[in-house]
Parts: sequence; structure tokens; C-alpha cells
Amino acid sequence: MWDHVTFGPSYAVDLITHSSLSNPNFAARQADLYRSNRTGMLTNPAGDILGKLKHPFYPRRTELTSSAAFARFPDGCISKSTRAELDSFSTDWPDYEHLFLDGYFGYGYDLSDGPADGRNYVSSAMALAHPFSRGNVSIVSNDTSDYPLVSPNWLQDKRDQEVAIAAYKRARAVFTSDATSEVILGNEVFPGLNVSTDQEILSPIRESAFSSYNAASTCAVGLSTDPMAVLDSAGKVYGVDRLRVVDASSFPVLPPSHPTATVCKKLLHY
Repeated sequence: MWDHVTFGPSYAVDLITHSSLSNPNFAARQADLYRSNRTGMLTNPAGDILGKLKHPFYPRRTELTSSAAFARFPDGCISKSTRAELDSFSTDWPDYEHLFLDGYFGYGYDLSDGPADGRNYVSSAMALAHPFSRGNVSIVSNDTSDYPLVSPNWLQDKRDQEVAIAAYKRARAVFTSDATSEVILGNEVFPGLNVSTDQEILSPIRESAFSSYNAASTCAVGLSTDPMAVLDSAGKVYGVDRLRVVDASSFPVLPPSHPTATVCKKLLHY
């Protein structure tokens, strides 16, 4: 199993973000707007813009909707050996995805853990575009009502840790620049600027790492001679009649993108 693991620092801002929905009165007004005429903050999914990052993107002083951009590291950010390993996927693929989230990410496994201080927050989150770590999904019994055992194994590979630390530094650079100073309130809230060395940065990355909901490759397409292949090129399960898998779990490689449902149109032609 491959997945684009996500993490990043958070900041208080002088903007209206989705953090405002923690205010019951504000949330009620937004719900009324949505129910009455489909307007207001609830019309925005907080993840609706994608792009290729050539230059840093900075939010304007207005209501902030989240966005994302794919980018490659400038020379010197990561070791030459890791650079070569990333390029082995493709030399024109991005290294990471920068997600500008209009809310408090913090420990991403529970987005409700944001500060209850009434302020608005944004997060400069990063996702690894080419994780080297591999997870797995295993059955625990022959009873289909029993949930499988899912082990994502995020950041187990040292190369992922190196890339994650470098990406974290890039994430911070956006929100500690002069361009964003007019909207940032105070210093970094999570994890805090006292977290500065590579090992210190790695610790909150590992504790807060969360899925980008792009898990794939648990039933990969491949040749019948490949011991890791589950499906043929038409999505048919080897050794099983009249059974196909038509979703991103069939990907033999996780692409640097949001793969949800992209495979369905292709395989349904067979």
C-alpha cells in the first residue's frame, strides 16, 4: 500500500477561515446560508484548487480558501542520492504537494484538537508525492465481517524522513516570509519555532502524519509472473473467475496526484 502522507505547521491569522466554524453562532449562520440559497462557507470544501508551484503562493488578505500546489525541491534541499531515487520515478514528476489548509492541522489524526481560543488558523501542510515506505492490508480471518488489518507504515523509510524534513522547512518558509507577515498573528502555533533541528522537526512529523486519502496499490496490476501482482491489465483477479477490481488499489505505482476514481473510466472499457 502506498499513500501520500501529510503533515505541517499551523498559524493563527487575521483572516476568516474554516476555523470560524468552531463558533456555534457563526456555524449556525453558515448552515442557514447554505440551506436557504447554497451560499456561505459551507459551499467550499476547503481543498478546491490545484496547481503546479513555480513560485511561492501567498494568500491575499481576504477570506481564505485552501489550495494546493505540486513542486520539486530546489538544488541542495535534499541529498544527491535521494534526489536520484526520486528521479527514478520520473524526472518531471513533483517531489511534494503543498496544501494550504484554512484550518488548524496540528495532530492530523484528529482535526478537532485545535486551540479553543476563537482565533482563525491556517496550516502549511505538505504531502510526500513519492513515498518510499510501503504499507499493507491483511485479512485477519475468513469472516468478511471482520475488518482487515491496515498498516500504512508511514515514514519508515529513511528517505521519506529526509524528504519530509526538507518539505517541512519549505512549508515554514511560506508563512515566515515578509509576504505573509501582514496576516500572520504571532509566531508558529504548531509545533512552534523552538522545534528547529532536523531531529526535532521529525518528531512532530511522525506524531502528526496523516493520510491524504490517496491510498493505492493494494491490488496492483502486473504480469502473472510477478508475485506481488493481483490483477491483469483488465483489472481481473488472477485465479478467480468473474471478479475485477476497479479503483486506485489496482495502481502498480502511486502517481503524484489525487488518484481517487481516475481508474474507473479506463478499466470499464474492457
